[in-house]
Amino acid sequence: MRTVNMNKRYILLIFTLLIFSHIYVFSQNQAINIVRNYANNLKAYVETGDINYRISLDKITPPNCLVNDVVAQCIVQENNYPAGTLRVADYYNAFEKWRLKGNLSLRLDYLECQKNIVAPGEMSTLGDTLYVVMGRLNINGAVNFTDRVMYFVRRNKITKIISTGDGETLGKGIELYSNKNYNEAFKLFRKLANADKSAYMAQYWTAVMLLNGEGCEHIDKYIRRQEAIWWLARGREMNRLFLEKSWNNYRKEHNISYTDYVIQFGEELTYNQFPEALRLMIEAYNEAGIISDEFRFYKWSDYSQLLRDYRPITGGLMVKIEDGTGLHGYVNEQNKVVIPCKYKIAFPFGNNGLALVYDKNGKKGFINTKGEEVIPCIYDSAEDTFLGNTFFALKDEHLLVVTDKNQVLRSISGYNKLLTISLDKYVVIYNPKTKKGDMYDSMGNVVLYDIDDVIVDITEIRKVIKNNKIVYVCYDNWR
Repeated sequence: MRTVNMNKRYILLIFTLLIFSHIYVFSQNQAINIVRNYANNLKAYVETGDINYRISLDKITPPNCLVNDVVAQCIVQENNYPAGTLRVADYYNAFEKWRLKGNLSLRLDYLECQKNIVAPGEMSTLGDTLYVVMGRLNINGAVNFTDRVMYFVRRNKITKIISTGDGETLGKGIELYSNKNYNEAFKLFRKLANADKSAYMAQYWTAVMLLNGEGCEHIDKYIRRQEAIWWLARGREMNRLFLEKSWNNYRKEHNISYTDYVIQFGEELTYNQFPEALRLMIEAYNEAGIISDEFRFYKWSDYSQLLRDYRPITGGLMVKIEDGTGLHGYVNEQNKVVIPCKYKIAFPFGNNGLALVYDKNGKKGFINTKGEEVIPCIYDSAEDTFLGNTFFALKDEHLLVVTDKNQVLRSISGYNKLLTISLDKYVVIYNPKTKKGDMYDSMGNVVLYDIDDVIVDITEIRKVIKNNKIVYVCYDNWR
C-alpha cells in the first residue's frame, strides 16, 4: 500500500514539474516574442519615421524603461549629456534625428532567453518574474552600431535595455553577478555608479549589494548601510513631487491611499524607480531607526536630511559626525577614523581629491584625503564644487575666483553673501545689486546677466530661465 502511495506521489511530482516546465518555456517564448515585437516596431520606426510605430513602442517600453547601450553612449556624447543612462523617449528621438540625416536600417537578431541571468534585487515587490532576453543589434546607414544587448522583460513590458560587452558595461556586471563573481561585480557597479549621475541602474544594484553584503564584505556593515541609504535616496526628490501629483489625479476616480498607490504604481510612474527600491528603502530606514509613517521617505524634508546625514564614500573616505560634539571628520571603509572629527561641517571628497570643510569658527577651506589643508580655512563662504580647477568664494564682501592652489584669479566687490546654483560648466551667482542671477564660467567671466530662475524637473535636468525663456539646459550637478 505504501509503495502504491509513493508511486502516486512520484507521478504527481513528475506531472507538476512537467506543468511548471511547460509554463516556464511558454513564458520564455513570450518574453522573446515581446522583444521581437519591439524590434519589428523599432525597425519600422527607424526606417520610416511613421508615428504609429512610435506609439506601439511606447506600449512595449513604458516611461520608466532605461537604456544604456552603445547607441545611448553615442547619444549622450552628441548632446553633451553625462555618459550613461537615457530614458527610452530620448533614445527614440535620437533615431528620428539620425533618420533625417540619411537612410537607416536596423536589425535585432539571435534573440535568446537567458536562463541563468540574475540581477541584484530585481525581484519585484509585486511578485512578478524577470526574464532576460539577449540579442545582437546592428544599425547601418547615417550611423553604424553593433552591440550585444540585454532586454529585461517583466509584466509583458521591456523595462531595461543594457549593453553587455566585455568592457565596463552594466551587462558585464550582471554576468559577473550571475556567475556569483560578486567581488568583481560590486567593483564594476560601484565604479559606474560613482562615475555618472545618470547611472541609476548601477547605483541601485550597488545599493542592493551593499545591503546584502555581496562582494563588499571587506566594508564595515555600518558604512555599507550608510552608503546604500544614500544611493537609494539620491535623485528621488522630484519623484516624490511627481508621485504626489499623479496620485492626486488618480484618486479623483479611485478610492486609494497614497501608500497603496506608491506600492502599486510607483515603479511604473517614475523613470528611475526600481522594482525592489520600495522594500529596500523600508528595510534600510528601519535599520537606521527612521520610522516610516505613510511612506514618509517620499517627503522632501526627509530626503534633504538623508542626503545630509548619509554621505557616499568618495576617495575611500566617508564623512563621520561625532556623537556628542556634532563635529565632522572622515572614516575609511573599515569605519576607522582617518581624519579627526574637528570640523564644524565637512563635505564628501570631489573628483579632484579635495573636500570643503568649515572650521570651528565657520571659515571655509579645502582638505585632501590626508587631512592637509590645501586651501586654508580663511573664506567666509565657498562653493563646495569646482569648475575645472577653480571655485568661487566670498571674503571680506568680495566675490573671488580661486584656484585649487589657492591663487585668486579675480576679485569682485559688493557681495555680502554667496548664493549659488552649480551647473555643469557654469555657476549662477545671486547679484545683490540687480537681485537676479549672473552665470559665470570657470575663469570668473560673466556668460549671461540677469537670470530670473533655475529650475530642476523630474528628469534631474536644470533649466536656466531668463525673460520667461529657457536659455540654458544641463543635468543637475552631480552630488
